[in-house]
Amino acid sequence: MTNESARMGAGRHRRKGLSLALALGVATATAIAGIGPGAVATAATVNDASVVNIVDTTATPQTRSLFSSLQSQRGDGILFGQQHVLDNGITFASPGDGISSDVLAGTGDYPAVFGWDTLILDGREAPGTATNTPAQNLAAFRAGLQQAHRLGGINEISAHLPNFVTGNDFTDASGRVISHILPGGDKNADFTAYLDTVAELANTTTDDSGTLIPMIFRPFHENTGSWFWWGAAWASPGEYKEIFRYTIEYLRDVRGVTNFLYSFSPNGSFGGDAQRYLATYPGDDFVDILGYDSYENSNASETSDAWIATLIPDLAMVSDLADERGKISALTEFGRNGDRTIQPSGNKSLNYFTDMLAAIKADPKASRISYMLTWANFGGGQMYVPNPAFADQPEHEMFPDFLEFYNDPFTTFAAELPADLYNRQVDAAPASASVRFVTPADGQSVTGASTTVRTRLVASEAQRVFFTTQGLAGDGDTQQHELTLGQDGYYSALWQISEADLSNRTVALTVTAQRTGESDLTGTASVILGAPAVLAPGVIDDFEGYGDDTALRAAYTVNNGAADSISLESSQTGSGSKAVRFAYDFAGENGYLGFGKTFSATDWSRFDSLHAWLAPDGSGQKLVFQVKAGGYTFEAYPSLDSTTATELAIPFADFRAPSWDAANADKRLTPTLLASVTEFFVYINQVGTPTTGSIVLDDIRAAGSETDPTDPPAPGPVGVDDFESYASNSEVQAAWAGRDNEADLSLTGTVAGSGAQAAAFAYDFATVGYAGIAKNITSDWSGNDRLRLWVKPDGSGNQLVVQFKAGGVSFEGYSPLTGTTAAQVSIPFADAVPASYQGLDPALRPTIAQLRSVTEVAIFLTSQSGASASAGTVYLDDVRATTADAPDP
Repeated sequence: MTNESARMGAGRHRRKGLSLALALGVATATAIAGIGPGAVATAATVNDASVVNIVDTTATPQTRSLFSSLQSQRGDGILFGQQHVLDNGITFASPGDGISSDVLAGTGDYPAVFGWDTLILDGREAPGTATNTPAQNLAAFRAGLQQAHRLGGINEISAHLPNFVTGNDFTDASGRVISHILPGGDKNADFTAYLDTVAELANTTTDDSGTLIPMIFRPFHENTGSWFWWGAAWASPGEYKEIFRYTIEYLRDVRGVTNFLYSFSPNGSFGGDAQRYLATYPGDDFVDILGYDSYENSNASETSDAWIATLIPDLAMVSDLADERGKISALTEFGRNGDRTIQPSGNKSLNYFTDMLAAIKADPKASRISYMLTWANFGGGQMYVPNPAFADQPEHEMFPDFLEFYNDPFTTFAAELPADLYNRQVDAAPASASVRFVTPADGQSVTGASTTVRTRLVASEAQRVFFTTQGLAGDGDTQQHELTLGQDGYYSALWQISEADLSNRTVALTVTAQRTGESDLTGTASVILGAPAVLAPGVIDDFEGYGDDTALRAAYTVNNGAADSISLESSQTGSGSKAVRFAYDFAGENGYLGFGKTFSATDWSRFDSLHAWLAPDGSGQKLVFQVKAGGYTFEAYPSLDSTTATELAIPFADFRAPSWDAANADKRLTPTLLASVTEFFVYINQVGTPTTGSIVLDDIRAAGSETDPTDPPAPGPVGVDDFESYASNSEVQAAWAGRDNEADLSLTGTVAGSGAQAAAFAYDFATVGYAGIAKNITSDWSGNDRLRLWVKPDGSGNQLVVQFKAGGVSFEGYSPLTGTTAAQVSIPFADAVPASYQGLDPALRPTIAQLRSVTEVAIFLTSQSGASASAGTVYLDDVRATTADAPDP
């Protein structure tokens, strides 16, 4: 029997023992809590590398050992991980007891990787709470990490960072945040203050013997999408690389963090194309784990074969890159989202887990990923791991498949982690000497007459550091600009730029570090000098203002493809001398490609159509013009069947919501929505036979009459929930599962505002300070002036908080739970204030534009000093947006 067989065999036998112990009753909880790397009796794992290519050459021995273990794990089985293992679940009440877990309930074992998030520090996710102080949330986070370590898990921390420019959360992508938080930016101090808290967490999280616990830190994930402020639409690849590098250097070199491995995880898919994956890769000196995130979203197919077919080439590619670099590869997030989200019943692709695993195992490269992590079980409506039978609830229809996935010898859970996980004797390879530009970052625009050039010299000393330019007007490129080492660790100088050079031209920068007795080190960056040309109202682009392809690509974001998919075209144009050529290549199974730009809200309300000059390629592919207006996305589909150039004029009345936004299928692109246009993208979706081709576009603009626009009347009262449609407690809990306490919600027919049913919301503040539930909606409240609901309080003196998210901002109102007489509670929008955790001006109130896009309603019960009871039940009914004079139900 080989070492591998012995280890796997021991693992399966051990699992059966754990499952049996679990079946014997809760008395086994203490024994299970003792599971840990030091307590697991497994066959010895061979150390096949004594030196690891780790980012932090000063990392603790335990952190180096974790790197070695994850690296040698590759090809020998895949570690399974889940987000919020102990704090959110289906089989136990959140925030949990530190032992219970959906995975444990179903398998008798914990995931090998426990996922966490910096949102805990803000009190936005458990074990943090909104009522805690920052110090209390940090302590709760630390305790959770320590408990996961005791239970045998490897800790990974993701980072959903707040928008440091606007004060909103990570979903607010406005403000070009990265340019503000890099060194020299006006929000750099705010950013480093946040990193100080992360560093404090890392530097104080120790095991029971006082040794720092190794962890994986995963900042700025899914950057190839544009849903976060660090995404592709909001930063150049160079800016993204530099903020990633800066973050690692600040934590490691300034704050002395020595127990982090650093993970890079853009969003897939890449069609197996390493060039596209590496487009934003910060470099081997800053990345320990090469991963990526991939979710199945479409619910059209009965199987998951189509998604799996895109998964395997990317996993193989990432594993190849890790092999070349001496790094670790991983599937850093996976699961089913959107229309494919795992529902309580009626799911397609019931063999999702085993089908995916079989495909990964069958590929010799894809099977070399170290771990795969899925997301949290936030509730019945947001589930990633199917639950076993518990209490009076049957097992989920997908649970047998997950159990088979667990029992497969190729998956590894916590009890099977090697005994020497943190005890391997390995050294760190020395850091490579390098020099690079920090600001301006590669691809960044410089619009002023001067800017501070900052460069970073790593793992070396220099007798002289200077930079030169190529591309300036006249003899501007002849100067060598001396750089001086400052107390901040950067070689810097103020660069004066002539007015003649501020013409949207691309200039190449080269920094040279001259060393005594050693060869020079050099680094390069390209920057765009000057602001883009000012275009007429409604004009997206005429492409005349770009000096070269670099300037063009700096102005646009390419989705699901490489930046060189777009280039300037001069032989075919609509008007003027330049257009854009958009080339596609679907050979890599990527299926679609897009480019576009985001901008501050622009008023198109006086325009009635979108115009563009198009030279099609006759491919029959699906061309998509996409506009985001008033927070909603709309599309039109010009034909690519011809090869004759044409002038397009598409009425906005013909634009429709995309197929993936079924909730807004009936919405139309009205003048009111057109008053706030923030994005324009062009996509080509593969439907035709050719896999390669190109089209040319020019003079893209909104146009129309100068007549005053008219809108349809604003909608009247909008119901959120009257609780009449639910047949069981599980149904109402699934609908209101947006927070942690849906299990405390039940239906009652004893009291009701109207109809036959209401909701009973029970709470117990013995260990927590609040209880919350939330329902996701898509609704237009612009024709209303308040949120109203029927409430029967419990007389406790605690507080009811009613919250709604409008235009991405959470507003809330308050009502004391005094008396026991049922009444209508109204929260006028004019009195609703921003929820405090967002850090916004308390004077802000929801605007009409924000009220057109309401996406969530949440209800909290919060503990109050002087309350007469710390536990009770509050009854709720007839939650709705309405007006002051509207009759009650």
